[in-house]
Amino acid sequence: MSEHDANRDLLIGEIARYLETDLVCHRADTPAALRERQQMVWAPYLSWFENEFGAVLNVAAGIIAVAQPEAAAASVKAALKDQPLEIVQALKTATSIAGSAVLSLALWRGAFPAEQIFEASRVDERFQEEQWGEDAEAKARENMMRDEFMKAAALLRRAGPGD
Repeated sequence: MSEHDANRDLLIGEIARYLETDLVCHRADTPAALRERQQMVWAPYLSWFENEFGAVLNVAAGIIAVAQPEAAAASVKAALKDQPLEIVQALKTATSIAGSAVLSLALWRGAFPAEQIFEASRVDERFQEEQWGEDAEAKARENMMRDEFMKAAALLRRAGPGD
């Protein structure tokens, strides 16, 4: 196995491991309004993942890792195994920024618009802004994250939807 292939395999493993702590699989304990918003925004992505990768992901309250079906990680790894390193790197970047393999895979497959996917990753932050107002430092950081996410999205768009 070449170093190139080993790097790709390592990144694929990291993306698949994100499923255990995936943002869209974790709901807030409280407040109920946030939990309901998370459900409303993230449910379409979980349904898409189930249809696309053939695995139902477990959803839990709180931030502790939740066991996911082995079939989910296996399906993700199989889908990515023959992709060029550049694609896998862009997916890893998007996964890290979004905190979600589900969201980055939806981006890769062109299932939802990139801006909508990025906003889905910001549900908690939007809720906090509504409660407490916007924090300039946090917004500046978010804007940098958005720029990097959109760069990854542009690379994935140029490559075409993943098969």
